[in-house]
Amino acid sequence: MDAVFGIRKGKGRPAIEKYKEAAGKRDRKLLAAIVAGYDTMHLVMGYDGNKSKKVCEAGFDYAKTIIERCALLYPGTECA
Repeated sequence: MDAVFGIRKGKGRPAIEKYKEAAGKRDRKLLAAIVAGYDTMHLVMGYDGNKSKKVCEAGFDYAKTIIERCALLYPGTECA
């Protein structure tokens, strides 16, 4: 996402809102995957500690979707 949107500048991590805003302007499917993936992987699995295999698989599915959508937006890349 950093390569596609060019958000990461300087030290530290950008807030998820910056990625959501940038994705919403370019690709609504990518935005939906970011929102769902962030909720699943960061909040549910990370903070809530949910270790369900189905939840983990869903998180990885969202991550794969994010990678695939970014590959479509970033010229010269392909997703294996």
